[in-house]
Amino acid sequence: MSILRLTGTFFGLHLRSWAVLAIGMLIVLTAYRSVSDLSKRVTLLGNARLKL
Repeated sequence: MSILRLTGTFFGLHLRSWAVLAIGMLIVLTAYRSVSDLSKRVTLLGNARLKL
């Protein structure tokens, strides 16, 4: 029983750490996407201004 309990807590901590890592990766990906979209918009605006 003690071994099962130890593995259960270990896996619980592992799942928690994986969840935190996944959430962090999602936040980073969304931030990177928004920044890239903003840079694309800025470049598009710059190109439009140069054309005009």
